[in-house]
Amino acid sequence: MGTYNPRHLLADWGSERITVDMAIGNILQHIVHLYEWGSQSHQVTASHLMTNPDVTQLQIQVDRLQQIVDSFIGLNLTVYQLRSEVDTLRAHLAKDNAN
Repeated sequence: MGTYNPRHLLADWGSERITVDMAIGNILQHIVHLYEWGSQSHQVTASHLMTNPDVTQLQIQVDRLQQIVDSFIGLNLTVYQLRSEVDTLRAHLAKDNAN
């Protein structure tokens, strides 16, 4: 299973072509791939981390992806809270209409 380009992912999410759950799942896949890459044979020393621009860029990307995941989690909670409130309002309207 491949991952989706983060720029396209955000664009599709913004235009509602994909759901919040799909976006979160894909971002988590990116994080898993980055973790697997780092935990395989890519063990480096702390001094190498400080001087290797590729590793520095990778850390920047991981940090950015983590921020996106955190944002999606917060947004997902907000969406579920709104759905709950809408369901409650619908139930009240249905009850009022039945009377």
